[in-house]
Amino acid sequence: MEKVSREIVVKSAFGLHLRPVASLVRKLSSHDAQATVGYRGRETDARNMLGLLALGAGRGTRVTVSAHGRDAQAALQAIEAVLTGPE
Repeated sequence: MEKVSREIVVKSAFGLHLRPVASLVRKLSSHDAQATVGYRGRETDARNMLGLLALGAGRGTRVTVSAHGRDAQAALQAIEAVLTGPE
């Protein structure tokens, strides 16, 4: 089972707010992987909308993203695309 992890700088305009979080959860639903997002010593499941919002990661912050499972690499790329996108 593959496990991948990396730090990502949040570039979406308002950080982890409702729109990118909802997009992230939707994109992850098609991947066979468990993923987490961590910020300032806290970590949450990347499919947990309230947990992601509670992290309070704003634009320009650095989060740690980890994924493991059959589609771990694809899940990590999907998360990165949302966090670095224009929303």
